[in-house]
Amino acid sequence: MHKYMGLETLSALKKFLKITPQYSSNGDANETFETGIYILGLDFKNVPFTPGGSITGQDQLIVISYKSGNFIECIQFAFDQLTQDIFYRKFDTRYADSTKWTSVTSNEEVLFYNADGESGTINLEDSVTNYKYIEILYKAENTSKTKQIYKSARFWNCNNQTIDLDITYTGGGNIYLYMALIDIADRKMTYKYAGGNALNNPTLDTSDNRIIKIVRVVGYR
Repeated sequence: MHKYMGLETLSALKKFLKITPQYSSNGDANETFETGIYILGLDFKNVPFTPGGSITGQDQLIVISYKSGNFIECIQFAFDQLTQDIFYRKFDTRYADSTKWTSVTSNEEVLFYNADGESGTINLEDSVTNYKYIEILYKAENTSKTKQIYKSARFWNCNNQTIDLDITYTGGGNIYLYMALIDIADRKMTYKYAGGNALNNPTLDTSDNRIIKIVRVVGYR
């Protein structure tokens, strides 16, 4: 589930419950079985992150409970305002201590995708400044145009930087090296230079030829 889809689901759930959030400074998720929305104080225990502790904060625990035989069963959602992560677990009063939290949000976002590849200006779906690093999948076509050659690379803190993509392959008795320099700024990737050469046959110069094409860009939080 995409992170922001998770937030939309959480918001819809809170509206459905129609419950006013209440501050709970020293609660314990393993002992919270009553349906409600709880704002988490610093001393709140057994949630999958360290609560911020502010009475006006948005670190929250949402509980939906129901009776099942002689036990109370419930589903809990925990929301970390700092990271925007959402976790959930389902258990009853018998097994609270043994249940595990599971993340329902992804830490990755597809910022660009084009199966055919792009070698011009690329507009991303979001700014690279919102991610710890990005991964780029790119490809080149061999000289006989019979095969696509794929490669990927990761880049950290690459906003307002120039990155280098390269692909090397052999064919027809030659070793080919292609490269591309890409400027990255906010939500835009722009080709700065692209070229290549046959390493053992300099006469096969392919300078300024945009052989390398970007297929996919993924951001990781």
